[in-house]
Amino acid sequence: MNDIRKLALDKILVAPSILAADFARLGEEINRVADAGCDLLHLDVMDGHFVPNLTIGPPLISSIRKISSLVFDTHLMISDPLKYAEIFIKAGADHITFHLESDNDPGAVIDAIRAAGATVGGAILLGPVGLIGGFFVHGKPVVIRAGDQLATEVSKTVILHTSASR
Repeated sequence: MNDIRKLALDKILVAPSILAADFARLGEEINRVADAGCDLLHLDVMDGHFVPNLTIGPPLISSIRKISSLVFDTHLMISDPLKYAEIFIKAGADHITFHLESDNDPGAVIDAIRAAGATVGGAILLGPVGLIGGFFVHGKPVVIRAGDQLATEVSKTVILHTSASR
């Protein structure tokens, strides 16, 4: 398993999304971005429920893991990350980012992802300027406002990303 925490923090990291690839030539496309020097590969997983699109699943991640040693930054845009996170990790995901507004308790999802051996990040859907929402993670309130900067808590390997829309 690759560890996202070992990537350089003093430079901008490049993480091309697999959704931009030609799926008929996926292996070649992954090798091309790796040869160009990308730092990790971003895998957007959508379930058709949390977001309207359907994308990739564990079998595809398992297949591309055989040809790539890049860090797989797997973004779960799904309703039930607690149910599926370990399956994606077993398939080859190194880092799981899940949406804090999913159907699960964020603390339980964080614990499950770490227990399965991956690092974890939280994502939120951006709303209008102002308060987006408050969450409790391990009994501690986390309040997020629109426009907040990317927040990284390296010591606990929680990385917060924001998404523009559903």
